[in-house]
Amino acid sequence: MGVQKQDLTPPELTAKDGAHTAVKSVLGAIPVAGSAAIETFCLFVQPPLLKRQQQWMSDVGEAIHELQNKGISIKDLQNNDEFIDIVLMANQSAMRTSQKEKLEALRNAVLNSALENSPDISQQQMFLNYIDSFTVWHVKFLCFFQNPSDWLEKNNINFNSDSILGGGLGRIVETAFPDLIGQESFYKQIGKDLTSKDLADLEVFNVTMSGSGMLAKRTKPIGDIFIDFIT
Repeated sequence: MGVQKQDLTPPELTAKDGAHTAVKSVLGAIPVAGSAAIETFCLFVQPPLLKRQQQWMSDVGEAIHELQNKGISIKDLQNNDEFIDIVLMANQSAMRTSQKEKLEALRNAVLNSALENSPDISQQQMFLNYIDSFTVWHVKFLCFFQNPSDWLEKNNINFNSDSILGGGLGRIVETAFPDLIGQESFYKQIGKDLTSKDLADLEVFNVTMSGSGMLAKRTKPIGDIFIDFIT
């Protein structure tokens, strides 16, 4: 017999639920202006916050269903303190972003944290902190520099490395990501951030290299583990 699925559909949230309740309590303590501040908060923040929380709960529920389909016991997950830690950490980050790429990374992290051969709990917590503090561009750079040739091919971007006699790494960055054309200071900082975390070797933007050198893999082992964890 197959494993019977539990109903993991999240309940509808109400005005009595969620983080806004605590904030309303704080605002209510403000002398005189407290009531007006509460009404402003409810009007401006409460509806999108509830919607965001409901969507995230739904995403996590779907992830848990996927784990169940892989043969992982829901009861075991409920009793797995490390898994609950990751879910709670991811939940906090999810409430702080509306970016689909980061939300997807958080969902994947929850899913992958329960699988065999997942990173140890300390690395998982570190990776979740990276997702929280990184921009979407940090993740895009890591995925790109793990295999630039493959990424360009999948995205139908032509980069004829054989015809390039020499240039800086910014050339391939701006080819892959036209939105970054002219934003050298910004993407250099992304490179420094990833290098400082030892996720990649990207402090070579001012180094002249061949076309094939621009296409070299630049993620480090821990960066590859991070990518696997969030994809």
